[in-house]
Amino acid sequence: MSELDKALGLGGADWPADVEESYTNGDQGSRLHRIDLGDLVEKPHERPKLHMETIYPAKLQVVGGEPGHGKSTVLAWWLLRAIDRGHNVALFDWEAGADHTSDLLQSMGADQAQVSKHLHYYPYPDLHWTPPDVAEVAAELRGLKPVITGFDSSIAILSAMGGNENNPADVRRMWTTLAPIARRLGCAVIATDHSGKDAAESRYNRGSTDKLAAVDVSWKLNAVEQFSRHRDGHLELSCTKDRPGWLHWHWDIHVTRDPLTLHWAQGEGRRAAAGEDIPGAEGMPPARAKLYAVLNTEPVTVERLVDRMRARFGHGLKRQTASTELNELARTGHAERYEQGTGLPALWAVPAWGPEPTEPEPATGPVPG
Repeated sequence: MSELDKALGLGGADWPADVEESYTNGDQGSRLHRIDLGDLVEKPHERPKLHMETIYPAKLQVVGGEPGHGKSTVLAWWLLRAIDRGHNVALFDWEAGADHTSDLLQSMGADQAQVSKHLHYYPYPDLHWTPPDVAEVAAELRGLKPVITGFDSSIAILSAMGGNENNPADVRRMWTTLAPIARRLGCAVIATDHSGKDAAESRYNRGSTDKLAAVDVSWKLNAVEQFSRHRDGHLELSCTKDRPGWLHWHWDIHVTRDPLTLHWAQGEGRRAAAGEDIPGAEGMPPARAKLYAVLNTEPVTVERLVDRMRARFGHGLKRQTASTELNELARTGHAERYEQGTGLPALWAVPAWGPEPTEPEPATGPVPG
């Protein structure tokens, strides 16, 4: 046992010599900044003033969704509403380009003079996010003082950094590059992100799960009915992470034309009453159908299933209710229970071979020849 272990009352093997040396004789505290949270606990923590009930000032937020589902449209709508209130906004655009973005704003009835005055637009910026690049962006934004800065898209930023969206370290590096814009400049930062078709019902966008872990707020956008110049549409915006905890989690957005207008209403998430839109759940009570909808081949606890429900449908279930409904799903062959042993929670998944087929009804009438 090392002398440091003895001093701390710890047992076990010796620490490596260089580690012990660092803790005993090294420069302690040069990179550590201790804060007394006792002072902050007494400070009143008021509800933040949200932009348009959906955007936090001074927070890093991401909007994910499949290509063509309206992410750039929603971002443009948020920017335009801020412009209408006389605020400066900034948009770094690697996706749509100036022609499409100006056409989109015109379709929304934007005022030319207000756009020229308040929207600071940077199409296809040649940024590789080196320290000089970051310094230039910071200096630009410090001068503008925008209430919202949009980045369309985060994938383009990650690519310019030479990163990979499946690499957690690269994703963290991207978000920690953008986060100071929010936290030091007090600006709401909104980045768009792509989610694959296989991620439509997941809390995560495409790539590393650090995309969710490293941001303050994550939204998922889904086009229930896609819109165009010739037809209205319907979008669903669902919050999959809200670190401050003040947002309404589900919004129904109806899109109408001439001018292009987004009509926002608080919703309850995708409904599954009586198994609606859930293959194999026809005739089930709503709670059972929703649990069945979030089951997959990965065995997970009841708590994890309830978290999935909350992410998809906007609400969870009491543990007793969830357990009762899962037992009913197991009884009918729609779920399988896996015991982990004494003191450990059971795990639940869909059966490896699916539910047993029901016996056919006896044939009546003449038998076909």
